[in-house]
Amino acid sequence: MPGGEVFFNDVPGSKTYKIGLDAKVSLFLADSKKGDGTDIRPRWPLYAVSDSGQKIVAYDAEGKATVIADGLRGNDLVVASNGNIYATNPGTAITIRARYGSSNRAVERKS
Repeated sequence: MPGGEVFFNDVPGSKTYKIGLDAKVSLFLADSKKGDGTDIRPRWPLYAVSDSGQKIVAYDAEGKATVIADGLRGNDLVVASNGNIYATNPGTAITIRARYGSSNRAVERKS
């Protein structure tokens, strides 16, 4: 919600929508790759777990994607104030930690 907008996902439809300041709903991503859990900071990017793509992705204001981590099946995520991204892996007790903007996109998995 960088400017007060609200974002939400239609997971089965693989779309992400935005409710603007004018209260109108608009399509933000036509193919979110079944984007699930999302988080957005006071400034961009919008983070999402891509279920079908098995990635954590950061989207800029125009919807351009940057892959933060891949090879995982995430569900929900949260971005900590220090920039760490934590995601859950459904059906397991694994928590995934990644970081945006790092040249090392390694993912730490903890059980």
